[in-house]
Amino acid sequence: ERELAPYKVPLSVVVADLYKVMWTEELMGEGQVRDAYAADASAGREGIRRLMSQPGMSMRATGEEDWAFLIGLCDQSVQEEYERRGEAGSAFGPTHVALRAKLDA
Repeated sequence: ERELAPYKVPLSVVVADLYKVMWTEELMGEGQVRDAYAADASAGREGIRRLMSQPGMSMRATGEEDWAFLIGLCDQSVQEEYERRGEAGSAFGPTHVALRAKLDA
């Protein structure tokens, strides 16, 4: 805040995967998973609350244009696999594409 506020510069965080932050104790159920990750999930949610309470902050899911930019920074072999995304045998196969779409929604 101290660095950006004087310049009135907004900051948008583009999130690729919140993973454990989305976990609730109800979803974790009982046992080892809950014991191991409940505190991490809670701390993650608190961190997001603190971050988003700052003036000029926003957060959004990763979009296709974001992935295009990131893939453009990758080696040629990764770019070629990404072009085949959704195809059987691709490093970005149908299951991966479906899961990514849910996370980016």
